[in-house]
Amino acid sequence: MTSFEALARVIIETGGRVSGLTADEIREITLGQGLDRLPARYEEYLRFLGGPKSFSLIAGIESYPYLVELKDEARALLESEGHPELLPDTAVVIGIHGGYAVHWLTDAALDDPPVQLYEEGDAGVAAEWPSFTACVEEHARVAGLPWGSSPG
Repeated sequence: MTSFEALARVIIETGGRVSGLTADEIREITLGQGLDRLPARYEEYLRFLGGPKSFSLIAGIESYPYLVELKDEARALLESEGHPELLPDTAVVIGIHGGYAVHWLTDAALDDPPVQLYEEGDAGVAAEWPSFTACVEEHARVAGLPWGSSPG
């Protein structure tokens, strides 16, 4: 499995900026989202790329400190759209883009959970990736960054 530390190096080598989070900041996000833990792969990502000055591969993927209260914002959006059932209590909300699209990890108990995307006006989940790592790998390929598994 490719490390997010390696991705951070690739981003720096291609002229991007990265900053990571401390254990205390990660704990603040965990508690702010009403959870006991975050998925291991997402924690690794936050340690290397979760800081406020980091390059973001995925539109709307948030950094600290916005992640702390993001779950409440996502719940409000999904409730206003009539789809509160899409976001389980075990989810980790990782981004909101433009106030109309929400990305979340489906289950904080998994080490590398699936990622789901909801876009305003949809009848349900608009897109899904089999894991957080796969989601980041896809977006790295789209951005032209040499990181992750080969497609196919």
